[in-house]
Amino acid sequence: VLLLEQPLSSATVLTCIPHVLLAALEQPTFIALTAYRLYPQAKNAHNKLFFLAWVSFGLFKLVACVVGSTFFAIYWDQFTTLFKTIYIVASFVLLFSQAYSTFAQYKVWKRIIKKRLSPEGVAHE
Repeated sequence: VLLLEQPLSSATVLTCIPHVLLAALEQPTFIALTAYRLYPQAKNAHNKLFFLAWVSFGLFKLVACVVGSTFFAIYWDQFTTLFKTIYIVASFVLLFSQAYSTFAQYKVWKRIIKKRLSPEGVAHE
């Protein structure tokens, strides 16, 4: 819908590309999950990898929202009303879903710490 209603321009690319580029930097999350499954004995590495995953995820998503919104504000006059509406709604949806995802990754990291510190290796709730 956005490409059909909004002509592809530098303003459109600058506004949308931060979300696409920084989404590619979610790899620490997948690396942490892979290490957790393939190397269950490496408990200290799990702690560090999951910490890196949730911090990098939160920071990159925040940077993407700030940079995208900055370009959106700078080039406001070049966008159609439909693009503006969709971008604003999508930004709020992304912001809340990414905040929740960051919190979920934080909780996983805390659970990994509990599991590592537990004598049986099982997290106690």
